[in-house]
Amino acid sequence: EGQILQTILQAQAQLPSGSQTEEIEHTCGLSLATIQQLVCSNAGRSQAVELMIQVLKSFTLLGKPLEAWAAASELREMVRNSTSQAPLVVAMARSMQEAGRLEQSCVLAQEAARLFEDQSDDRQAAFALSLVAHAQLK
Repeated sequence: EGQILQTILQAQAQLPSGSQTEEIEHTCGLSLATIQQLVCSNAGRSQAVELMIQVLKSFTLLGKPLEAWAAASELREMVRNSTSQAPLVVAMARSMQEAGRLEQSCVLAQEAARLFEDQSDDRQAAFALSLVAHAQLK
């Protein structure tokens, strides 16, 4: 599973933007299928979160920030009580911001900040709060 995740992450990192939209969408589709497989294993949930964050970023770059929203929401429910939740919630907040859903972005970013604070990760908490400020300025 780890090798599959690494291969997909490398492929997404190497994909050119713009003219390769179909290829990126195809890779994201494969990634979503891999996420489903990883979720079945408790040990694979943190990898599923990492991959979902990349999928959200990829769809956002394509101008489709809500494309993976349902899958991200489902995954969030599955990792609700783990440390993997906070980075996923930040990625979801960024997607909402890109989609122009600023109120939802603020709520998610505030939640992420609280989660990071609970983990004593002040740097990430500050980043999440910067998303709140950015959304409020828009």
